[in-house]
Amino acid sequence: MPENANVNTAQPETGKKQFLSPKIWLGGGLGLLLIALGAYLFFRASGSGEEDFGAGEKRIYEIAIVVRGQQNPDPAEDRKNSLKAGDALIAQGEGHQWSVTEKTSYLILKMNLTDKQAEALTRPEEVEIAFSDLSAEEQKRIEEEKALAEKEGRDYTEETRRETVRARAYRVKIEKLPPFNPDLLPAGQPFLDQVYDWAMVEKKPKIK
Repeated sequence: MPENANVNTAQPETGKKQFLSPKIWLGGGLGLLLIALGAYLFFRASGSGEEDFGAGEKRIYEIAIVVRGQQNPDPAEDRKNSLKAGDALIAQGEGHQWSVTEKTSYLILKMNLTDKQAEALTRPEEVEIAFSDLSAEEQKRIEEEKALAEKEGRDYTEETRRETVRARAYRVKIEKLPPFNPDLLPAGQPFLDQVYDWAMVEKKPKIK
């Protein structure tokens, strides 16, 4: 090696803290935020669905639940009008005086629910009817109402038209209960000493 060659003999400095640039910190923080948001949305979509009804004070309801599904030979009418096993017939406040027929025909469970959850249990599944799917007479009536409102200088708000496609949108998972014989309901309700919650409820699969 030539004598006059410049050789860098400096050793790396030790003991000094290495700081990440602000851009790296910002990028990493944004990535973690997106991961957390994605996880929240996933669990929200795959969970029990309780968040769909918002926050609210809970109270004890007594729910009359169908244990023997109704049947209609017409498949479309059966889906729209027949209550199936696990469907809630009605929700009442704790201490409700059930009739003899109700106590011997339905399973009655105590459930700790919000008002919106109790309402959802007894609500049919509905879909909005598009204007194009209305009858010609109904379409004509709507157009006439719109024209009259415009002529009189009034605002016109078209009402939402909905159609029931299934008797209940949610069901109680009675198969998760300890085994019981519906024929023995006249002898007494088997689970009134227990209080259940929305975890016992499931949304029915989407109609294909």
